[in-house]
Amino acid sequence: MKIFNKNLNFNTSKKSTEESLNKEIKQDPNNPELHLQLGLLIMEKKEELNYAHRAKESFLTAMHLEPLNPVYHFELGNCYNNSGIWKHGVKEKFKTCLYMGYKVDECQKLIEEINAHTILDNADRLNTYLGWLKDKPDDPASYNSMSLYYQFWGHDLPKALEYSLKSLELDPDGKEGLGIAGMCYSRLKEYDKAIACIKRNLNNENRAHRDDDEDETEEKEQKIFYGQNDEDDADDFELYAGANDGDRGFDDREQLYWDLAHAYQDSKQFDKAIECLQVGIKRFPGNAISYTCLGKCYDEIGENELAVVPFKKAISLDPDGQNFSAYDFLIQYYGSDNKLNVSEKYINEAIKNNAESFNFYFFKGVYYALTKAYDEAINYYLICLVFKPDFAPAYKNLCEVCIKFNQVDEGIDYLLNGLKVNPDMIEIHASLKKLYMLKKNIEQANFHNERIQEIQIAGLLGG
Repeated sequence: MKIFNKNLNFNTSKKSTEESLNKEIKQDPNNPELHLQLGLLIMEKKEELNYAHRAKESFLTAMHLEPLNPVYHFELGNCYNNSGIWKHGVKEKFKTCLYMGYKVDECQKLIEEINAHTILDNADRLNTYLGWLKDKPDDPASYNSMSLYYQFWGHDLPKALEYSLKSLELDPDGKEGLGIAGMCYSRLKEYDKAIACIKRNLNNENRAHRDDDEDETEEKEQKIFYGQNDEDDADDFELYAGANDGDRGFDDREQLYWDLAHAYQDSKQFDKAIECLQVGIKRFPGNAISYTCLGKCYDEIGENELAVVPFKKAISLDPDGQNFSAYDFLIQYYGSDNKLNVSEKYINEAIKNNAESFNFYFFKGVYYALTKAYDEAINYYLICLVFKPDFAPAYKNLCEVCIKFNQVDEGIDYLLNGLKVNPDMIEIHASLKKLYMLKKNIEQANFHNERIQEIQIAGLLGG
């Protein structure tokens, strides 16, 4: 099995148009080369609205169809980089290419350029915010901007709090100021103060909306259903009786209920977090995030049966969304209950909606290993490592599957490839030691055992 395919040759005619490529894709939707060519063609139309978003979808589709092909990762990285919209994702794409050994020199140069751009961008942002503060020293918004800068770019939380409190001195009931202060306190683990800020904001918002709330009918009160659900067809059981899931405008208070619940959850006040989310769901039903938050609360306290329903509700409300936490929970919930067919269904949905997430490819590998489809298991562990080359469980599982599948030599090649980018990962050395012992290559087994000891000693010494 080849790990990575680097030798594809794309010969689509230069006369191809978006219309002709779409026709070809309609006839052959699983051809990643066609999706790549469509993405490249769209990227040339920089004058068109949303060109980058459309190109991104084409590259993502190509990558999803053939994730072990570095060409698609590279072009997706170029899309991110050249459009300027998804700068946060650029480096990860080019790091993936480095791991796959594709255009190494070019990718290293691009990563250096991105790092330099990030430094300049942060400096420009700080200068801009300092300019606002100089021009408008009595405007709370100036201090809020500085607080956000030090929270997310300057990485100085005490300084962020200092600016946040200055904003509140100028406007004690400022909506933005209270929100940013609450966020700052939460990140500093001062949860009581964070909760006080969020509650104050919520009370202010409730007073502002009182007239609107009084116009609501009693029918909006929701009866929340909790109960075991061993089946998986959402149509076969009642999720949240009477919930109005129709389209509606977003209310700012929804975010405040989530923020308050997070603060309670982070401070281990789970009962209050659950109560807060229940109130939010009753007042503003139909939002997937609310149900996801509730599911995560139940999951954290080990109430797995109660977590199933809100996680499924979140997926049903937003079937095309990422729903990462919901999928992650349901995959493991049904997998641990040996309902592998149900678990696989959620794995497939998760991969479809999270094409760049290593977790779900890993779960797919686990599924195939459990069903003894070892060749497929190896393939999906390799895909997982493409997206996260330092994911230790994938190396461990890859080793075990190669042993069961009697592909010891191939397993050594895979692990040595990982060692190129993760030379100090103990899990890789431990797996290599195991494989070399099976080959009775004592010299190499001892070498990796010594490397493990060296890495452990260096860790103890802080080196």
